[in-house]
Amino acid sequence: MEKELKKVPLPGVEKPPTEEIVITRVGELPFHRTKSFRLVLSGLAIILITIAGLTFYWQKYYEQIPLIPEVLRNLFVPKPAVPPEEKVGEIAPAPPPPPVEKFAEVPPSLLLTREPEKTVTLTPRTKSKEDVLEALTIEIQTQESPDTLKRIILKVDEHYLTSQEFFDALEISTPAGWLANFAGEFNFFIYTQNEGYRWAAVLKWRDAQKALNDMQKWETTGLDKDLNPLYFGIVKGLPVVKEFVSDSTMHRNVDVRYMNFPFEDLSVDYAFYKDYLLLSSSRKSMYKLVDLLISEEELQP
Repeated sequence: MEKELKKVPLPGVEKPPTEEIVITRVGELPFHRTKSFRLVLSGLAIILITIAGLTFYWQKYYEQIPLIPEVLRNLFVPKPAVPPEEKVGEIAPAPPPPPVEKFAEVPPSLLLTREPEKTVTLTPRTKSKEDVLEALTIEIQTQESPDTLKRIILKVDEHYLTSQEFFDALEISTPAGWLANFAGEFNFFIYTQNEGYRWAAVLKWRDAQKALNDMQKWETTGLDKDLNPLYFGIVKGLPVVKEFVSDSTMHRNVDVRYMNFPFEDLSVDYAFYKDYLLLSSSRKSMYKLVDLLISEEELQP
């Protein structure tokens, strides 16, 4: 016989304590964390607003604010020197001379149509009067055919002399500002004629009216005496035959002003042609310069 099974209840088992599960939505923070985050954002916003305000203020007013305060500026920025007070009756010192234009290359020829028969470069030891005159004296003793125009170039220590240096070397006095009107453009020549050597020169002027006024004034203040070094003492102390007059022949329609010495065909001549002042010591040498400056077409009869 089958035994009847009785259901025996199991001993009671205590249930483990359960924790309450809190379900938080995605993106939702606890209250205390949300509060901290808002404080951080508020602080950043305040900082950004402050920076923006300062930037606007700086852009608007920075030009009005000196980079160096006036007190510091006076300390660090040197003030221009105050010239000393001149005493009554005291002569102010002369201003420094203008810089001398130097030629590193051979100065250009100022003759328009043809070159002179010869060009010679002399090299005196220094720019002193003695050395320059010595070099010129040796050169004029060189025999040349009559009617020979020879250009003379002076060079000292790899430097070609300008008109200013040439006149200074020979101690030739000129009117105030006279040489400055010629900008250093200058050609010097020795001309050979039957009566002996004669000198000639061509200068290119800047201001025609000033050049004319200076020469007219120079006529009355000793032009013949100031140019004496170019005659090598030949005319020193000699009286002139007559005062400056104009050449009545008007060679090639060029008005030549001249003053004669008591020597055959020895004089002081000057003339203007286009942008040039011509100087010479004889009628023949002046005519030679005019012929070389005038174009071939103008020379046709």
